[in-house]
Amino acid sequence: MLAGEPVLSQHVELLARMLGEHPLADRLELGLAQRNSIVGLTTEDRDMLIELLHTPPSGLAALHNALLRQSRMSPRRPSNY
Repeated sequence: MLAGEPVLSQHVELLARMLGEHPLADRLELGLAQRNSIVGLTTEDRDMLIELLHTPPSGLAALHNALLRQSRMSPRRPSNY
């Protein structure tokens, strides 16, 4: 799971290759090696993935759409803000 979206391990591998030397690539590869079902993303990771997946390859379009939806959501503020 990335950004709440199920992503096949082969597509996570593809994404890690697309990221090259970026630290997120290492986290994704580690998650695969440890058979983690969820890899957390920072706001910076999400923004970078939206840019990287501007024209997503097959298998990563749903992740791109999920990231776009999440980026459009306004941050929730506590009621006492």
